[in-house]
Amino acid sequence: MHSEKHSNTVSISNREILIVDDNTVLRSLISEYLENLGAQVTQAENGQIALKIVTQKQFDVIISDIKMPVMTGVTFMQNIPALNKDSVKIIMSGEASIEDVILSFKEQIDEFIMKPFPSMEIIRQAIERQLLKHHLRTDLLFKNRIVKHYNEILQFLVSNSDLKKTFQFVYHSIQKLIPIGQMELLIFDLSQEILTKKYMINDKKLDCLAHNSTKPKLLNLIKDMDDNLSNAMIKKFCKENSELFFKDALHNKMKSSITFPLVVKKRIYGFISFFSNQTSSISKQNEYILKGIVPEISVSVERAIYQGQLYEENYLLRSTTQELNNQLLAQQDALIFSLAELAEKRDNETGKHLLRIQAFTKTIAEALFKDVDSFDIGYGEIDIKQIIEIIEKSSTLHDIGKVGIPDSILLKPEKLNNKEFKTLQQHTLIGAKCLKNASDKVYNNNFLKVSMDIAYSHHEKWNGKGYPDGKKGEEIPLPARIVAIADVFDALRSPRCYKHSWRFQTVCNHIEKEKGKHFDPEIVDAFITVKDKIEEIYTQLKD
Repeated sequence: MHSEKHSNTVSISNREILIVDDNTVLRSLISEYLENLGAQVTQAENGQIALKIVTQKQFDVIISDIKMPVMTGVTFMQNIPALNKDSVKIIMSGEASIEDVILSFKEQIDEFIMKPFPSMEIIRQAIERQLLKHHLRTDLLFKNRIVKHYNEILQFLVSNSDLKKTFQFVYHSIQKLIPIGQMELLIFDLSQEILTKKYMINDKKLDCLAHNSTKPKLLNLIKDMDDNLSNAMIKKFCKENSELFFKDALHNKMKSSITFPLVVKKRIYGFISFFSNQTSSISKQNEYILKGIVPEISVSVERAIYQGQLYEENYLLRSTTQELNNQLLAQQDALIFSLAELAEKRDNETGKHLLRIQAFTKTIAEALFKDVDSFDIGYGEIDIKQIIEIIEKSSTLHDIGKVGIPDSILLKPEKLNNKEFKTLQQHTLIGAKCLKNASDKVYNNNFLKVSMDIAYSHHEKWNGKGYPDGKKGEEIPLPARIVAIADVFDALRSPRCYKHSWRFQTVCNHIEKEKGKHFDPEIVDAFITVKDKIEEIYTQLKD
């Protein structure tokens, strides 16, 4: 299958795409259109034929009609084998009921396209949208794996002073992320002149070699320690001491490598090298992963050296864990925001809508909890700053379920009829189910639980006349009650294709009028105290 590099763009070119439809003309037209975009297209006239194909070949995208002879599209999708479990799956139909739509998404269909569609652009946009969503989800999962293994390594480094055991653990942990076949650790004495130990580990053995006389040419490198050591300087140093660095690796048929100095406070304690038996397997992404953990290995080595010299003073482990976690959490937040933005763009919203909702939610929550140190929003007592942060971040996913609503409804400029409105209401169920599935896979994650509450209940009303369940009063989760006011304020204050924007005071009057009806009275009171700040945020972030 086609692999996508880390970027915010996707391309249909060279993608393997399967089209399943009993309508020969439509199937051929879609295939020809996608082939002109550079895709590799395979056709099947029914689900049974398609099922044979997907057991033998891997696809990036599978597009199927629902109503077909021999085997329906939903049955076909239900039986897709593991070989294609990660493929983007799109269903299209001109006769589907709401039950068909819901059943499709229960089978983890990524998108539903109603036929007839006005142009082939609908197909292209759906494919690109879902490929980007798949890419972002994969990228997020990969970064979560990095965080998990980083934390495991850091915890081990903190709790173990045995350098040999630490070296083994780091090697096997990094192997879970990067295809390395050998790792070497060179350690110098405190004079930075004599190599005292060389550890070497690969899949076959662990060696610890003692040295007493080797004197690598460190002087030039030490002289340049006032500045950051460049990759070119490290490569030059390794080349000057090639026998020391590469002899064992070449003997074991390693083909690519990267070396880092073990530096603490501008002092070199040694070098660590990572080798692979694959040519050019140390990519920029892999280098980024290794750079994140090398400073912690440096500190661990420094501590071991001082302990080996019988120093009585205990050196605390200098940790960059928080900085690393903050970095990865920021990337994770950006990916979550991007996923939420994909849903919003389905109905012509902009990323600024999400930024406004976040800012409104945070401002209202701060006013509501201004005299509180901790609170229970359904998951035990939590520090109030943490609660506000969780609700603020979770608010971006309030309409994530819109990915499951057909464009014909989301983009309709006229008022929806009753049947269409019932379909639109399903976005709360789809969003909550998606987030629940994610929450079930992550232990004790309040962010996903609160996101699920908001996605499911932000259209409930205080008087019980909302949807999907008609909950009332404090039956509605508090985060959803806060987001409800933020969402309505932004919806009324912003222009839409079917209405003009309301004036600020008119919106405020409406919210006060709905106090105790649509909205929680206490949250309305909090909103009124910060309404001018809310309007200031709207002015700064309006489209």
